[in-house]
Amino acid sequence: MKVLTEDAIIRCPHRARVNVPPTQTLVRINGRRLLVNDDPENKTISLCPNSTLSGIMPCTRSLRPDLGYSTFVKIDGRALVLDNITGFTNGTPPASYKYICEGAGQELVESSA
Repeated sequence: MKVLTEDAIIRCPHRARVNVPPTQTLVRINGRRLLVNDDPENKTISLCPNSTLSGIMPCTRSLRPDLGYSTFVKIDGRALVLDNITGFTNGTPPASYKYICEGAGQELVESSA
């Protein structure tokens, strides 16, 4: 699995982008900071088109991932984020929409889960 950098592309199933700013500054790949646990949690999702007049709400926040944190590699005690990351958004109906990684932001470094 690839390690995610600040250039990673994470999207809800409606193709809206999850905005994930990095929080650690110690480790970089090609000058780009790596993402660590908690970085993808509770982040804004921009311009999700999933809304209707019948009360369906768009995805606006990412929730805690179900999968995607390394149990082996950590930076300053925080697990790396891997490209198998997935978790629910807050879109309605609840527990219906999962975000996924479409690109790690780098092609050089891999890690085991």
